[in-house]
Amino acid sequence: MNTLISIVIAIVLNFLGVEVQERNLAANAQVEIGEQASTSVCSKISASDTIQENSSIRIEHNSKLSK
Repeated sequence: MNTLISIVIAIVLNFLGVEVQERNLAANAQVEIGEQASTSVCSKISASDTIQENSSIRIEHNSKLSK
């Protein structure tokens, strides 16, 4: 009887451990997705700023050439 109870307790604890591990993995995945989205947005903003800066330099250069 004690062996059966021990086996049942071990199975329940194992199941709970797997459940907790799955929740931790899901939470970590959500954090990683958020970080990647943030990095993507920052990259787009940086690229946009670079394009605007290059356009400004080009306009300024063309202005000097036309004078």
